[in-house]
Amino acid sequence: LDRASSHGEEKAIPLIDEICDVPQYNSEWMLTTYPTCNLLHEFDFPHTLDVGITTLSGHGYWRDVWRTLDRASSISSRNVQSWKKIALKTIRYEHEYTEYNIDRHRRDALASNRLTSSPFVVSMFAYCGHSGFYEYSAAGTLDDRIRE
Repeated sequence: LDRASSHGEEKAIPLIDEICDVPQYNSEWMLTTYPTCNLLHEFDFPHTLDVGITTLSGHGYWRDVWRTLDRASSISSRNVQSWKKIALKTIRYEHEYTEYNIDRHRRDALASNRLTSSPFVVSMFAYCGHSGFYEYSAAGTLDDRIRE
């Protein structure tokens, strides 16, 4: 938080500055992300809310988590029951759309992308800006696990 305030709340934190000097061999992969915006822009969020396919599942400090269905997981079937559950994470309404927050979610997506192969981390399917589609965990939330 101190680093963020020293650079201003609206600006992204530079990867290399007087506080943090990232080794050159790491910096390229840390700066490169591959957003998959089409999947998110094709998602008809208002309609899925209206018909009950998408529901608010929970939230953290930065994001709301919505449980929804991935129509593409069973494109040949019109039977909604056969569609796979996925989580949609969106920025919470009370947070500003700033360069700093976009970079925060870019870094989150980058970490998720790099850790997707781990069986201990939920997979990320798509992300764009402040939003992303993630594997849905039927086992509950991180908060549930911490409180056990």
